[in-house]
Amino acid sequence: MKKLFFISDEENKKVEKSIIDKLPKELFSKYSIDSLSNEDTKYQFMSQYNSENNLIKNISERILSIPDSFAIIIHKEYLGITIELNKIKGIRCSSCNTSYEGKITKDHNNSNCLTLNSTILGDEVVREIVEAYISTDFLFEDKHYRRVKQLDSIIEEKK
Repeated sequence: MKKLFFISDEENKKVEKSIIDKLPKELFSKYSIDSLSNEDTKYQFMSQYNSENNLIKNISERILSIPDSFAIIIHKEYLGITIELNKIKGIRCSSCNTSYEGKITKDHNNSNCLTLNSTILGDEVVREIVEAYISTDFLFEDKHYRRVKQLDSIIEEKK
């Protein structure tokens, strides 16, 4: 079963809970949904990848260890988190501002991580983006598949 991880900071835990509570029930048969927000709240995000309590490391390892899993992160540091996660081979993280972007990032780029900021977007827009993202599957069309391979190869070249 596909795994969906939700992660949020203290300011966004209520938004996360509201989104999970309002998700269409059919998604629960398609995904196993976990909230990592109640785990150690002392997670550090930036430039400390080897730290045991590093959320970037924790998220990326979970996404990469479970096929077809992905994460939704609702956090005030969403842009920095996106940049950090995109440095890791196999992670394709997007920050979206509209439900259309939430759909496109999944079906064109096979994004496996989404970052959002509810303070900027508002709770309802965040929920719409999450629903669009979750309900969309990757289009295995040749041009999209090649793009994903190119994205992955960029990470390989930099190492």
